[in-house]
Amino acid sequence: MGEKWKEVQGYEGRYMISASGKVFSFLTNKYRKPVFNHRGYYFMRLSDSEHKYKTNYIHKMVARAFIPNSENKPQVNHIDGNKTNNLIDNLEWCTNDENMAHAKANGLIKPHKGKEHWHCRLTEEQAKDIKYSLMSTKELMKEYRASYSMVYGIKSGKRWKHI
Repeated sequence: MGEKWKEVQGYEGRYMISASGKVFSFLTNKYRKPVFNHRGYYFMRLSDSEHKYKTNYIHKMVARAFIPNSENKPQVNHIDGNKTNNLIDNLEWCTNDENMAHAKANGLIKPHKGKEHWHCRLTEEQAKDIKYSLMSTKELMKEYRASYSMVYGIKSGKRWKHI
């Protein structure tokens, strides 16, 4: 039984994609080799009829060709969490919220806590000092150069919950 092939949307007559993510070029009469990017996805640059190149993700090309998108959802999710598995059975259309919920539920992304958070200015030790300090909020703000909401959040347990 042969693999299913369809023309790549927007590149008709130039490229075809298979249900497993292989790309064939009519221009060179050869299979194209995808590139692996820093975020873990396979992609390739395809040339349109005006010879302008554009980056195309393999999973998105497979989804556009083989998976109906009746709800017009903007993103493609890898069901098993493996970004290199571009088989049609492993892909589904989704919203950003659905994609993020899937990633969190499956441990694919971890929330940045404490010093791992991109905006963090306090060390874990400083946060502990604030949490258990008997000083006033105003004094703590001055001592640690922290905002009222930061100090209050730590003291009330709404921020730095893990300490």
